[in-house]
Amino acid sequence: MRIERKHAYYATLEPCDDGSFCVYFNDFAGCTSAGKSEADAVENAKIPLSLHLLAEYEARRPLPRPSAPESIPLEPGEKTALVEVDLRDFFPEIFPTDAEEGPDVETLSAEDFDRCGRPRSLTLPLTEDEAEILDALAKRAKLLPTECLRSLFLERYFETYIDESDER
Repeated sequence: MRIERKHAYYATLEPCDDGSFCVYFNDFAGCTSAGKSEADAVENAKIPLSLHLLAEYEARRPLPRPSAPESIPLEPGEKTALVEVDLRDFFPEIFPTDAEEGPDVETLSAEDFDRCGRPRSLTLPLTEDEAEILDALAKRAKLLPTECLRSLFLERYFETYIDESDER
């Protein structure tokens, strides 16, 4: 199986009370993000989508067929948005040229995927109160607690570091 560069999946945009938007993909469990506006949310969703796609390739699993927007169940106020990614933008190590497809997955080693920013594990002790708050946030976001922590970290990271680089 060759690694394809370009992918497009529909995401669900869920409005939050503060005017921001949560984003999640029906085709990838735990693939979430957020943004201050719809446009920010869609842009921010490209990172977790790219990581999920790479993880599927690394596990040598076939990618899910993208859901049609009309087949995605929506709650009142929610809408779908197309999120398009070019994996070369996130993993140039795999796509050193402008070819539409990357190498065959079978030719890549774990070290090759490591160089692409493969997710790492982290042990994080929490107080009982912190764990209860995390569980409540995760339940509200329809995520596992670990997915919620990851999403919150990525949101904070991009607010702090990406927004600062935009100002330069």
